[in-house]
Amino acid sequence: MFERTMAAKKTNPDLKILIAIGGWTHGSGPFTAVVDNENDIDTFARHSIDFLRKHNFDGLDLDLEYPRKRRGPPEDKHRFTKFVNILRMKFENEAQSTGRERLLLTAAVASGKGTIDSAYEISKIAADLDFINLMAYDLRGSWEKKTGRNSPLYPRNDETGDERTLNQDMAAKYLIAQGTPKEKLILGIGICSSGMKTAWNDEHQVLYAYSRDQRVGYDNVQSVKIKAKYIKEKGLGGAMFWALDLNDFKGDACNEDVYPLISAVKNELTTKDSPTPIRGVRPQHTTVSPKKSPRPTTTTSRKTRTVKCGMNGKMPCKHGAFYTDTCDKNVFYRCVWGRPVKKHCGRGLVWNPRGFCDYA
Repeated sequence: MFERTMAAKKTNPDLKILIAIGGWTHGSGPFTAVVDNENDIDTFARHSIDFLRKHNFDGLDLDLEYPRKRRGPPEDKHRFTKFVNILRMKFENEAQSTGRERLLLTAAVASGKGTIDSAYEISKIAADLDFINLMAYDLRGSWEKKTGRNSPLYPRNDETGDERTLNQDMAAKYLIAQGTPKEKLILGIGICSSGMKTAWNDEHQVLYAYSRDQRVGYDNVQSVKIKAKYIKEKGLGGAMFWALDLNDFKGDACNEDVYPLISAVKNELTTKDSPTPIRGVRPQHTTVSPKKSPRPTTTTSRKTRTVKCGMNGKMPCKHGAFYTDTCDKNVFYRCVWGRPVKKHCGRGLVWNPRGFCDYA
């Protein structure tokens, strides 16, 4: 499977492949053992870089479920922040010393408000992570006494209290309110399906399957296309799926083509009237609110030559691409759904057209 996955880069050179550590069955114990002192974090970071480079991975995804939860000590919330920050610094240092493209760093984050509040310092980790993968599925399940949908996009009108927060829209809005830049937020979509009779819930914007006293919430092509439209409308960074092996990879389970749900999302995100998806992005450590507009254009006269300061590129810009500033070497722009977002390199650094902040 490893060889087959890596071989996909031959047909798509812009493909980025990250390896994830953790998972639900991993628990909190191993994470606590690594982050309880900085020396162990440094060792982990060094070994991670060696492993990622040796096997040609493009980065590391932290799927730690969840800091401070599941018997983890309260200190793990801040330790996770430090863990992310040190990994990011080590990845940047390695890229600068070797001249190679920086390794990406992402994290899978819970979607329940209670877990978000207790496990993460969102604004701090969002500054160091390239993307936050919002696990906006498995919101309801067999652990509850009341039947609910697995991955609703919106709440029902009659839901109140905590129930009203168990949907993708609420989770995405909450992470953004806590300091996650929209373009860094990746909406998770579950691709489990069912063979029972189905019905559509117009408030949740998802299906549910039923047979006698059994109810199963799930997504189909119609609902994932709606979620893909939501991603574009909200200016989020993209979509991620749980999990590849749960999709119809033979084309005989859903009476549709192979990979019907992933294909539906991909097609919706890349339709002609939609911005171009991210290809080969190198997000940087510096972050600026995407609501800010680019610097107003000014004109400087030098005899007969006129220089316009601002983004060096055509509008609308290409989503996910980086652009230089025509006047200020410290300034660069990242395109978010056709709109340039102005950013600054750190003190003493200038923007390198290769896609990162570099020493002057």
